[in-house]
Amino acid sequence: MSDFKSRIKDLLKEKRINMSRLTEKLGIPRTSLDRQINENNLKATTVVAICDMWPSVSLEWLMTGMGEMLLDQDSPEMQVEKLKRKIRGLERQQREDAERIDGLKKALRTRAVFERRR
Repeated sequence: MSDFKSRIKDLLKEKRINMSRLTEKLGIPRTSLDRQINENNLKATTVVAICDMWPSVSLEWLMTGMGEMLLDQDSPEMQVEKLKRKIRGLERQQREDAERIDGLKKALRTRAVFERRR
C-alpha cells in the first residue's frame, strides 16, 4: 500500500500529465492541491473530480492504494462506476440549471417591480 502522494505521482505518470495540468483540469489552485496531498487529506470534491475526469481510475486505489490503479473496462464494477459518474454529472447539471432558472426568475421579478414603478 502506498501513500497518497505516491499514488498521485503514479496517476500523473500513467496519464502523462504534470501537476500543473492536473490542477488546471480540476479548476483548483496548485497550492490547494499541493496542500491536500501533503496533508494526506484530499477533499471529496477533488477525488470525485479526478475520478470523473478519468473513469477508468479505481476510487478504491486512489483513496487506499488497494487493488489496481485502473479498472477493467468490461468489469461490472467499471460499468457501475460509469453509471454513477454519469448520474453525478447529470445531478450537477440539474443543480446548475436550477440556479440559472432561479436567477432568471429573480431578474424577471426585479424587472416587473421596476416596470410597475414607472
